[in-house]
Amino acid sequence: MKYLLWFFLFIAISAALLWQYAPLNDATARIQPALQALSGEDVPLSEDEKKFYSGATCIKRRTTVDGKVVWFFIIDGTKNRHAIHDPLFCFQGAGWEVANKKVIPLAKGEGVLLELKKGLQKHDYLYWFSDGQKYFYSFPQFWLKSTLRRLTMGHSGEEPVIIIIQPEDDNPDWEAILKAFQPLMTI
Repeated sequence: MKYLLWFFLFIAISAALLWQYAPLNDATARIQPALQALSGEDVPLSEDEKKFYSGATCIKRRTTVDGKVVWFFIIDGTKNRHAIHDPLFCFQGAGWEVANKKVIPLAKGEGVLLELKKGLQKHDYLYWFSDGQKYFYSFPQFWLKSTLRRLTMGHSGEEPVIIIIQPEDDNPDWEAILKAFQPLMTI
């Protein structure tokens, strides 16, 4: 009996270790049509970004809306879910303070608009997670959906991705930006 318990423990640990290497479909099929519909230029990742996002799909694109530069990022953590984290941790870890946080309605759910300040600098960011069916801004919800997807070998739904929009302008016209970025609402 004792050996049987050790055998099942060995099987359970082996299965848990191998489970993470099971291939899952990434979000490329959802992302590509939106990218083709949006103008702009893809910008290569810095060496630090390459290390951080290692294994994850990270799109970094610079475009313009009404003549003003707007950046957007799409990160698919199918092959490295640890590359996606709560954006607030990243911003606050870089010394930015949240001056304002506002939940805004989107086509299939909600996103969060952040106004960040660091000294005299100010930046606005809009971000949301998308699983192809619903938009949400909760990192715990992302983590739960991502974990459930891995446990069910992809049968619980599509991989959530994070979409981040960052205008360079200090006073962005979010209505114009969201209108220009309608293709992102299909991801």
